[in-house]
Amino acid sequence: MGSVIAAFTCTRTEEEFERDMEPEVLQQRLNVMGTPWHDRISRLIKTGSMWVHGDWLEGAKWFTCGELTFLEAYKKTGRTLCISLSTTHSASPPILLNHITAPNILIYSAMTASVSAPSFLPPARLLVKNPDGRVEVLKEEYYDGSVEQVSSTLISYYLHLILCITLTLVHYVFFMAQ
Repeated sequence: MGSVIAAFTCTRTEEEFERDMEPEVLQQRLNVMGTPWHDRISRLIKTGSMWVHGDWLEGAKWFTCGELTFLEAYKKTGRTLCISLSTTHSASPPILLNHITAPNILIYSAMTASVSAPSFLPPARLLVKNPDGRVEVLKEEYYDGSVEQVSSTLISYYLHLILCITLTLVHYVFFMAQ
């Protein structure tokens, strides 16, 4: 859930953040888990996952201020949001998404992929916004970067290489307020 908090923080201006941090505003939006337990268990038995992506994608849009890309969010707030993901192909290394490495990826699709985990939510495909504004679905499927216990050394290396960060305080909630 670290990507949810990070995306919420890194897609909002200070004014939007203060407005949306009010308990009465947040309470209305924290309903993605509202599916009754008997429905979750039934779905888990039938499909192998308690939730479906459609529910999460729609709910995720509010946490990311709609269909913002990593680059659009960076231009709006000046904050760098990084989300790490693992691919479904074991030969592929984990990826680190941000405004430099994945500028046109829709944040809500990356956030949904980052909460994908066995029995919880199936792997997800990322959405990319083309220059003409059309949204395309990428072919590769991704899931939470921590499921495969992504090495903190590898993530730290990516952060240093891409953003020149030499010290990280938290490894699975990647956001920096500037």
